[in-house]
Amino acid sequence: QASILPCPAPCGRLLAGQCRPARRRGMAAEEAAREGTLELELGSLSGETVGQVSIKAAVPARELVKRARALLGDPRGVVSLVNGTEMVSEDLPVGEQVLHGARVQCLVAPVCEQLQRDVVRSVFEGRALGGAEWQIWELVESLEDVDDLTGVALPGALRSLAFGRRFNRSLLGVVLPSGLQSLTFGVAFNQSLDGVPLPSGLQHL
Repeated sequence: QASILPCPAPCGRLLAGQCRPARRRGMAAEEAAREGTLELELGSLSGETVGQVSIKAAVPARELVKRARALLGDPRGVVSLVNGTEMVSEDLPVGEQVLHGARVQCLVAPVCEQLQRDVVRSVFEGRALGGAEWQIWELVESLEDVDDLTGVALPGALRSLAFGRRFNRSLLGVVLPSGLQSLTFGVAFNQSLDGVPLPSGLQHL
């Protein structure tokens, strides 16, 4: 199990990517950045090993976070990585922050409801998600009064999707998450669902 951290205050500064880790510089980091592949060990603060990861040094550390989430069983929280005493920035290459053979600690923090609402608002206002906000979006299980899905990739954890009263657009090209169980349309919707792949577990339509 990874270490569970309380939700930081003020609400979610770290989770929203507003606390920026220091970028590691120097000869060692530059050499690591030039290496092809890094072999890393992921662990918890309690000393338990989460798993071993092989990853390209040049890829953004967000890919390492995704690997960590998978090894942790996709926890209901935001996963942050710590190398030594420094937070690993998802936006920088792995090799600029972590050396070959390093042990990287995994921290899991619960998500504040207010922070999740803020992230949902950002997505539907078309704002780019920064830092760990993409993880918060992927944890959203229910969306209501949705009027437009243009440019929106629905979160993987979504279980319930309810459109607004005036929504009347085709769902062709919209990828509905495989775990979606409830899909609700408003009174104005009269589009055909022919050709729209519906999840096999859908229970309410």
